[in-house]
Amino acid sequence: MLKRVIAAIDGYAAEAGVIGIAGAVTSLLAFGGMLSALFGSSGIKAAAIVASIVGILGLFALLLASRKDVQRFHQHDKRLLSRYCDIIIEELDPAWRILFWEQIDLLESNGDTTETITIHARVDSKELHFFRLRFGSLGEPLPDRLRKRVTVKVRNVLIDGVGGTRFDATTYWLADGRIEVLAHFDTPAQHGSEAKFSMEVYWPAKSALLLKHREPDLFRIHFSKVIELARYVVVLPTGEDAYYDPVGFRNGENGCEIYASRNSSNLVEVSFVARNVEPDRLIGMRLDLK
Repeated sequence: MLKRVIAAIDGYAAEAGVIGIAGAVTSLLAFGGMLSALFGSSGIKAAAIVASIVGILGLFALLLASRKDVQRFHQHDKRLLSRYCDIIIEELDPAWRILFWEQIDLLESNGDTTETITIHARVDSKELHFFRLRFGSLGEPLPDRLRKRVTVKVRNVLIDGVGGTRFDATTYWLADGRIEVLAHFDTPAQHGSEAKFSMEVYWPAKSALLLKHREPDLFRIHFSKVIELARYVVVLPTGEDAYYDPVGFRNGENGCEIYASRNSSNLVEVSFVARNVEPDRLIGMRLDLK
């Protein structure tokens, strides 16, 4: 009899999980507290209230511990996936060449930033099942409390009403503070084919140095392979304007240029365009609010 009861409880725990168990136990504590409050003496009432509080606090501790365990195992799986993708890239060389990179940073007054990256690439290997991008703050790494709020969406570019669906994507934070994005194709891209996709990344407080602290800040990009054409646009919040300097190039050098304009919403945009960017070259711009 006892074995059957234990097996039943174990089955319920496996199906309901920690949250379901917590809900059931909390309900029992509340029900017991209500009965003691209605029919018990003052001592029993006080004991029931204390027991209920202790039980609830214990459940909160259990939930937090369970959540940390889940997060730890989740990060472990992501780390292994990242490692084996590195091995695949090194051994099988699933090469792809970026023909065009456009990055638009939409800055909010509190420093939050939404990046929209559009990529046009060509597949140079036999098949491409996934692609990997690594990017992030090239300065101070994002704190853990803000990393949890970063979101990444990768999707096909909408062309003539076709496309726009999202890819399955895995994100993993590297030791140097950058984020790694692994986007997985539904069907492999074949050799010689071209792909167009976009990625939207929400970065809390990424531009806080410029917007909140009113200090000059750098907006740069870095590629490990040659990029034929790159365009980087920083859109300032309403009412803001900025001085700007090129970083890593001289204005007009090899077709590289930097300029400011206003868009259709009358917001100031500071842009730079670079052509035939060499590998491992760090280029961009430095902005300072007026």
